[in-house]
Order: sequence, then C-alpha cells, then structure tokens
Amino acid sequence: ATARNLKAQQHNLREIEKKRAVETEKARGLAEKLSSLSLLFTRKAGESGRLFGSVTNMDIADAILEKGLDIDRKDISLPEPIKNLGEFDVTIKLHRDVAPVIRITVLPEEGSIPESAMEEVKEEAAPVEEETTEK
Repeated sequence: ATARNLKAQQHNLREIEKKRAVETEKARGLAEKLSSLSLLFTRKAGESGRLFGSVTNMDIADAILEKGLDIDRKDISLPEPIKNLGEFDVTIKLHRDVAPVIRITVLPEEGSIPESAMEEVKEEAAPVEEETTEK
C-alpha cells in the first residue's frame, strides 16, 4: 500500500459515507410522512371476522401510492397476508436504519357481515393483532 493508494481509499470511503448519509436523510424524510399514514381497507368477511380474500403487501403498496408516496412492495414487511378484520401494524423497511410502522385497518364491506357479529369482531380485534405481530 502506497501513500497514494491509501489517500485514494480514504477518499472513496468518505464519498461512500456521504452517499449513505444522503440516503439515510431521504429515508427519514419519507419515514416521517409514512409514520403519520393510516390505511383503511374494506373486504368481504364472514361472520367470524375472517376475510374471504386477504390484504397483501401489494395492496398496501398500491394504497400508499394512491396517497402520493412510492414504496416498493418488497420493502413492506408482512410475513403473511392479512386475513382477519382488525387493526395491524406493518413495518416498512426503507433503509437499514429507517423502518417506520404504519397502521392498517381492515373493515368489512357494508352488508358482508351482520352488525351483531361486527361487535364480536371488534372485541376480538386486539388479540388478532398480537398474533400477527409476534410472527
């Protein structure tokens, strides 16, 4: 290693650090916008609160895009599709140091579940959220 090579290497490392700092700041700015975001999905559901379909990371990415923010669906950390009614916290990995959490609420479509059954679903929504976030 010559003095010239060491200087070149140090210069390259400084440039990499500058780029990393800029990327981190961009990610933090986007994270601030995302953390205040709350998404609402309506799906057909059975009386037990189980969805006939699911809410996937692609659905979430599309909903975020409609809000004017562009997120790659692969950055959305969703271990498995959401298949129950309720509220869920979903992490979005923007950068290795920046991962905001957004709130997803899944409600039944009108008429897809009786009102009396909806009260039971609301009471059971909290335990469903815990099961989903532990995985």
